[in-house]
Parts: sequence; structure tokens; C-alpha cells
Amino acid sequence: MDNRAYTLLVFEGERTEEQIFNSLNKYFFNEDNPIIYGIYANNIYKLYNEIKADEDLDIFMLLKENQKNGQLENIKREDVAEIYLFFDYDGHDTQANNEAVDEMIELFNNETEYGKLYINYPMVESIRHISKNIDFKELIHNTFDKKYKNRVHNESDNQYKQVKKYNKDLWLSIIKLHLKKANYIANNVFEAKQTVTQKQIFQNQLEKYIVNNQVAILSSIALFVVDWYGLQIIDKKV
Repeated sequence: MDNRAYTLLVFEGERTEEQIFNSLNKYFFNEDNPIIYGIYANNIYKLYNEIKADEDLDIFMLLKENQKNGQLENIKREDVAEIYLFFDYDGHDTQANNEAVDEMIELFNNETEYGKLYINYPMVESIRHISKNIDFKELIHNTFDKKYKNRVHNESDNQYKQVKKYNKDLWLSIIKLHLKKANYIANNVFEAKQTVTQKQIFQNQLEKYIVNNQVAILSSIALFVVDWYGLQIIDKKV
């Protein structure tokens, strides 16, 4: 290994998340700050229970124990400078617990310590739930509906269906749209003028949507790119 510090992106699942990582890695990341990824292969509520059982648990070492993460085999904990975690809200899960999500956002709030958590509402597939026939600002989903993936497949326009075919311009338009939605959730303004914290998003999801067994559709992975580069990303300056 060389002496460069790595940024580790931790994903809940495999297939869609890996496609998203590979596409973002192609257009937005570079060798000066190499980014690697790992698969947790379970949901945020399982991770919450594991942390409750062992408060000294290190997410990196947990990933190293999983055979799905062979790409981490030759990487040591001290090689990793930053950790970002991407999990789904998944309100229909039998383990779903809003207090757990709130605690996890509080715990994973620093990428240079335990890691920084980003939540997809309701799932990672929200990244491509876009259509000219849909008012994305008002797009919501019932938290008890288990068929969100089918809904995305049926409702999204063809250009959004396959992440591996996204180009940079399409990514930038998607990122801007989700940033607008984040501002709408947190500040009631559908504009891409400021970044919004995961805490702000979750609190407003709770008060405005989850209280009615709904979530406002939002991709945290898109917001991560904004946090990574700053607001200039939406002006195509990168």
C-alpha cells in the first residue's frame, strides 16, 4: 500500500450501491484522494443493535470480517482517514425504530471518528425515482409499502433506470434535484442554495411525513457529493 489516506464508503447493500459507486468514482473522484467501498450487507437497525451490544465496535473491522469485502483485504485501519455510511430508512422493516435512527445520526456525525451517516428515504433506489411526469418536490412514499423498488421501476423515466449508463451531466442534474428536495424538506424552499444536515432532514421527515406513515423521497448519496465538493458542484464547476 502507498501512504495516501483512503476514504471508505460503507453501503448497506451490494448491487445498486456498487453501480452507484462505480459511476460516481468515474466522474467525481480522483486518485489524489482514493475512495474505496465496503458492504455491510444488512440494515441500519442491525448495525444499531451491534453497536448497542459493543460500544467499542469499529465499523471498518466489522467489514473486514465479511467475505463480501475482499477489496479491503490489504487495507489497514490506519490507512482509512474518513468513513461515510449510506443506509436506507426502510420504515417497513420489522426492526424499524425512529429512536435508533436518531441515535445513529448523533453517533455517526464525524467522518474522521466513527464515521458520518447518510440516510436514503426510503431506499437507495430513490436516486433514480425521477420522471418528467412526477412532481419530485411533492414525491412521497408510504413507509409500510414494501414494493418501492417496483414503483421506481414503473415510474422513473428510461434515462434514469440504469445507473451504470449515467453520464456526468445527468448526475449533476440528479444531484441538484435532490439538493432542492432536501431544502424543501428542511426549509420549505425548493431551491439548491444551501446544504442541509442529516439531522435536519431526519427531524423534518419525522415531523412532516413519518408522523403520517410516509417519507419524502430523497437520496443521501446525491447529497454526499454536494457535501464533498460544496455547492459549486451544482454549477458544474467541478
